[in-house]
Amino acid sequence: MPSNASRWTIGAVVGALTILMTAAARSALDAPNAQSAKLSWIIPQDLPPNPTQADAATFAWQSFVAVNWPAKAGVRGVPEKAKLIGQPGTVVWQTWKVPEEIFYVDGRTPPSWDTYGAALPPQCKGNAGPLLLVRTSKVPGNSANQAMRQAKEAVGGTLTDQHGNLVHFEIRMNRTIFTNIVAKQYYNIQGQNKAKSVLFPNNVMEIKASWRILTAADSAVKKRYMRQAAFIYTPATDSTPAKCVSQEVGLVGLHITQKTPTRPQWVWATFEQVDNVPPFNSTASGVVPYSFNNPTCPVTQCVPNKSTEKNGVPTRIPTQVIRVVNIGAAAQAANAVWQKNLAAVVGSAYPFYQLVDVQWPTAPGEPPTGNPTPGLLANTTMETYNGATSACVNCHFRAQIQSDKLSSDYSYMLAEAHSIVPRGRR
Repeated sequence: MPSNASRWTIGAVVGALTILMTAAARSALDAPNAQSAKLSWIIPQDLPPNPTQADAATFAWQSFVAVNWPAKAGVRGVPEKAKLIGQPGTVVWQTWKVPEEIFYVDGRTPPSWDTYGAALPPQCKGNAGPLLLVRTSKVPGNSANQAMRQAKEAVGGTLTDQHGNLVHFEIRMNRTIFTNIVAKQYYNIQGQNKAKSVLFPNNVMEIKASWRILTAADSAVKKRYMRQAAFIYTPATDSTPAKCVSQEVGLVGLHITQKTPTRPQWVWATFEQVDNVPPFNSTASGVVPYSFNNPTCPVTQCVPNKSTEKNGVPTRIPTQVIRVVNIGAAAQAANAVWQKNLAAVVGSAYPFYQLVDVQWPTAPGEPPTGNPTPGLLANTTMETYNGATSACVNCHFRAQIQSDKLSSDYSYMLAEAHSIVPRGRR
């Protein structure tokens, strides 16, 4: 794995201490009667025949554990089978490709899968941190793509935590979708416009992650977060120059999406850190302070789920967030089982994550949405302002290639492509 800071690389964050596995953790791995909830690096490939919501929740948790398994050093997307989830190191999904390694501004062919191909901004050089965060929304706001602009409008503005810091986002794609994009030349506008249709192969996966900055005030609760050293890059504006600062960030939200052989409309799972917001219909204080809610602030002063931007500019005023749709019953039941198994790994932060729910098409032969269940699904950090209407499939079936000429098979990523720039003008 490259270690040069001039490359955009997640790199391995190898800890000096080895987390000890308890007998309970080994039981969670190997017990035959816990087969469906065992901790494994294997990503499930599909829902079982005639699935229930409980089956979908199991599928979602199996995916979460597998993609968060420590990654093998020197190769992207491969789990280190000798380790356990929760032990130090970069995890599998963090080694997947980011859009900037695929959709270059000059439309060039992306480098190979194992190559880290995007350079850090010059402002980031000299800082220590393997992760670069440049997005303050899960949907970029400067896209010329009509479908992307509509998605941006639906999602809303930036999200500010209770410390007054913006949440930052990243997107990752697995090797299956990367290989298909390269083979079909979907990495630039010209290649996309040659296509008659876009149809990804089975088991392509995308991940969207949201991170909040951890400060000195979070010292007592850091152990409850999957943590990462990061570059936080802010581009130049009319009044301020571009800057890049090194920060520790904690994972607060994770979308895991996968197209499977029996679910061409994809399976859509979303997870959150448990301290994001109060439980549904509750205003009580939590065990630790909430990241995105102040229970003592009156509604008239802290309007729930309303952006605190002014004229589109962040203000550092915290966003008051509440959950508007309860966590599903099957998800709640699964959470109890999986959190218990994850807690058996000493020192792991993953027991402090929960499945909000998983949306999947119950009638996959009925395009475009396949009659998804549940009808609504929202992550408080990524669908903060449209949680009462958010439905993954209903949004993503509108995704188009960059020119808006074709459907892009439920993925908005192709809308990030650029035109080819002649070599002499690069």
